[in-house]
Amino acid sequence: MMQPRSLGDFLPSILRDLGHKKRRAALQEALEHAVGESAAPSCHVVGLRAGRLVIEVASAPLFAELRGFRADELRQAINAELGRPEVTQILFRMGGTSNV
Repeated sequence: MMQPRSLGDFLPSILRDLGHKKRRAALQEALEHAVGESAAPSCHVVGLRAGRLVIEVASAPLFAELRGFRADELRQAINAELGRPEVTQILFRMGGTSNV
């Protein structure tokens, strides 16, 4: 029979996950402010690693606009909203088709 594990065994991973969720929520909020109210429902933060922010876009025309014309503007707006230069590059990917 296995021995019960102590809370100390789980606590570091729980705190790490909580930190990731808070960080992703802050990034999502900054993205929503940067893209505007009409485009926000179609954009979702996938993650941030080594300064690269990955954003999933559910609309092909919006994807083309953001990737082709507004990437640097969004990067600057997101960094301004966060209050620090955390995002160095934005990578866009098409999404929103998994439930079709």
